[in-house]
Amino acid sequence: MSKGDFNLTKEMILWIVRIIIVSIFMVFIIIEVSSYFNVRANIEETENQVIIYNILNCLNEDGYIDVNNFNQDRINNCLNLNENKYGLRLRLYHNSNEENFTINDKIIRREPLCNFKDNFACVSKGYYILVKDNNIYPGNLRIDLVNIR
Repeated sequence: MSKGDFNLTKEMILWIVRIIIVSIFMVFIIIEVSSYFNVRANIEETENQVIIYNILNCLNEDGYIDVNNFNQDRINNCLNLNENKYGLRLRLYHNSNEENFTINDKIIRREPLCNFKDNFACVSKGYYILVKDNNIYPGNLRIDLVNIR
């Protein structure tokens, strides 16, 4: 075996190692880039938060909720909900009384199916608020929202 053959073999092994390292680096880059394209945007959760925020703004009158204005018509005037996609239940507890109503009852009845996250995006939140009913009392507002995906 001549001296030149040994150098050629050593050089070839170094190139193989370099190619393997560059290949591993390229595969890593491709995997990282492709993971950003496979991200599923979850806009229903954001839509639900915006709807709840709009409900709170709609009902708020100088820092409290007036019991006389707590009704379905007021919410319908503030929101333009898709009747085939959203269901809404609002419950107002104040001074040992309860006021409640639902919008799109056929959708809100599907609330027990909210565990199936592929088909529904649901929110159920409670808020401590002030309620005006002749006087101002502390109260609790419960909002349940069902969004069909």
